[in-house]
Amino acid sequence: TEDGMANAECNGGVQPSVWKDKQGDLWFTTMAGVAVISPEQSFFDIKDFPVFLTQARIDGKIMQIGKELAIPAGSRRIEFDYTALNFIKSESIKFSYIMEGEDEVWVDANTERTAHYRNLKPGDYTFRVRAMGESGEWNASTAKISVSLAPLYHETIWFRVASTLGVILLIS
Repeated sequence: TEDGMANAECNGGVQPSVWKDKQGDLWFTTMAGVAVISPEQSFFDIKDFPVFLTQARIDGKIMQIGKELAIPAGSRRIEFDYTALNFIKSESIKFSYIMEGEDEVWVDANTERTAHYRNLKPGDYTFRVRAMGESGEWNASTAKISVSLAPLYHETIWFRVASTLGVILLIS
């Protein structure tokens, strides 16, 4: 049924439940009617299909996806939704993602289509996601977005320099 048959139960009672015609097509009697399969017709898995980032959420607020994502200072929760365009068993596509600058290795997301990050340090990152179909090989293409998380005022270099100078002036 996951490959398109209306019903998985094939039975013919005392008669055979499958028949091969002159063209080589296989006819199955099912509880939902007749299913015809042509073994000559190739149902192949596309090995390199497009992967897309569909949206980002910053502390629950939906953000538009572009080439870059500027995240306001103080943001705690970042989520990315993604998908892939493969119409052959699309529900079984597996994903992995990485936030370059945060993750050291690709995170296995299995069939999950959302990546979650909490309490990232201010800085610049690149989020990438890739997909794997029935072939068992990761796509060569990935979806990616540059992410820039602004620092709070006390996390800026100027604040640290000013604080250090203030301490030095107080000591002397």
